[in-house]
Amino acid sequence: MNPSKIKATYRIEYSNGMVQYKNLITDEDYQRIIKPIDSAVGQLNIHKEYSSQVHSLKKTIKDLFGDEYFTDVSPLFLAIKTGKLILPESQGGEHKVKINKKK
Repeated sequence: MNPSKIKATYRIEYSNGMVQYKNLITDEDYQRIIKPIDSAVGQLNIHKEYSSQVHSLKKTIKDLFGDEYFTDVSPLFLAIKTGKLILPESQGGEHKVKINKKK
Protein backbone atom coordinates (compact mmCIF):
# COMPACT_ATOMS: atom_id res chain seq x y z
CA MET A 1 0.00 0.00 0.00
CA ASN A 2 1.25 3.49 -0.83
CA PRO A 3 0.98 5.39 2.47
CA SER A 4 1.27 8.76 0.75
CA LYS A 5 -2.31 8.34 -0.56
CA ILE A 6 -3.69 7.60 2.92
CA LYS A 7 -3.80 10.67 5.13
CA ALA A 8 -4.80 8.80 8.32
CA THR A 9 -6.72 5.77 9.51
CA TYR A 10 -9.75 6.22 11.74
CA ARG A 11 -11.70 3.98 14.07
CA ILE A 12 -15.42 4.67 13.69
CA GLU A 13 -17.82 3.42 16.37
CA TYR A 14 -21.53 3.71 15.71
CA SER A 15 -24.19 3.99 18.42
CA ASN A 16 -25.25 0.37 17.78
CA GLY A 17 -21.74 -0.80 18.75
CA MET A 18 -20.53 -1.56 15.23
CA VAL A 19 -16.90 -0.57 14.61
CA GLN A 20 -15.19 0.13 11.31
CA TYR A 21 -11.69 1.20 10.36
CA LYS A 22 -11.44 3.49 7.35
CA ASN A 23 -8.67 5.42 5.67
CA LEU A 24 -8.95 9.15 5.08
CA ILE A 25 -8.09 10.17 1.51
CA THR A 26 -8.36 13.44 -0.36
CA ASP A 27 -11.36 14.19 -2.53
CA GLU A 28 -8.86 15.18 -5.21
CA ASP A 29 -7.43 11.63 -5.24
CA TYR A 30 -10.95 10.22 -5.29
CA GLN A 31 -11.95 12.36 -8.27
CA ARG A 32 -8.65 11.95 -10.14
CA ILE A 33 -7.86 8.27 -9.49
CA ILE A 34 -10.72 6.24 -8.02
CA LYS A 35 -13.64 7.65 -9.99
CA PRO A 36 -12.09 7.00 -13.44
CA ILE A 37 -11.04 3.49 -12.39
CA ASP A 38 -14.54 2.74 -11.07
CA SER A 39 -15.97 3.97 -14.37
CA ALA A 40 -13.65 1.66 -16.32
CA VAL A 41 -14.56 -1.26 -14.05
CA GLY A 42 -18.24 -0.60 -14.71
CA GLN A 43 -17.65 -0.73 -18.46
CA LEU A 44 -15.47 -3.85 -18.29
CA ASN A 45 -17.88 -5.71 -15.99
CA ILE A 46 -20.31 -5.93 -18.89
CA HIS A 47 -18.00 -8.47 -20.55
CA LYS A 48 -16.86 -11.56 -18.66
CA GLU A 49 -13.69 -11.87 -20.73
CA TYR A 50 -12.33 -8.75 -19.01
CA SER A 51 -12.51 -10.14 -15.46
CA SER A 52 -8.71 -10.18 -15.05
CA GLN A 53 -8.52 -6.49 -16.01
CA VAL A 54 -11.34 -5.69 -13.57
CA HIS A 55 -9.47 -7.53 -10.82
CA SER A 56 -6.27 -5.63 -11.64
CA LEU A 57 -8.04 -2.24 -11.56
CA LYS A 58 -9.71 -3.02 -8.23
CA LYS A 59 -6.36 -4.13 -6.83
CA THR A 60 -4.86 -0.78 -7.87
CA ILE A 61 -7.45 1.05 -5.76
CA LYS A 62 -6.92 -1.29 -2.81
CA ASP A 63 -3.13 -0.94 -3.00
CA LEU A 64 -3.32 2.87 -3.04
CA PHE A 65 -6.20 3.51 -0.63
CA GLY A 66 -6.91 0.29 1.30
CA ASP A 67 -10.16 -1.66 1.61
CA GLU A 68 -12.27 1.08 3.19
CA TYR A 69 -11.86 4.81 2.74
CA PHE A 70 -13.64 8.16 2.99
CA THR A 71 -12.78 11.58 1.61
CA ASP A 72 -11.99 14.87 3.26
CA VAL A 73 -15.33 16.33 2.07
CA SER A 74 -17.58 13.43 3.09
CA PRO A 75 -20.21 13.37 5.85
CA LEU A 76 -17.94 10.98 7.76
CA PHE A 77 -15.11 13.52 7.70
CA LEU A 78 -17.44 16.23 9.00
CA ALA A 79 -18.53 13.87 11.80
CA ILE A 80 -14.98 13.73 13.19
CA LYS A 81 -15.56 17.09 14.92
CA THR A 82 -19.30 16.93 15.57
CA GLY A 83 -19.80 13.28 16.54
CA LYS A 84 -22.85 13.27 14.27
CA LEU A 85 -22.91 11.47 10.96
CA ILE A 86 -25.60 13.23 8.95
CA LEU A 87 -26.86 11.20 6.00
CA PRO A 88 -29.95 11.45 3.82
CA GLU A 89 -33.03 9.81 5.35
CA SER A 90 -32.80 7.09 2.68
CA GLN A 91 -29.41 6.15 4.20
CA GLY A 92 -30.54 6.22 7.81
CA GLY A 93 -30.49 9.92 8.63
CA GLU A 94 -28.45 11.16 11.59
CA HIS A 95 -26.24 8.78 13.62
CA LYS A 96 -24.10 9.40 16.67
CA VAL A 97 -20.54 8.23 16.08
CA LYS A 98 -17.21 8.22 17.87
CA ILE A 99 -14.37 8.75 15.44
CA ASN A 100 -10.77 8.55 16.60
CA LYS A 101 -7.55 8.63 14.66
CA LYS A 102 -5.80 5.28 14.87
CA LYS A 103 -2.33 5.56 16.30
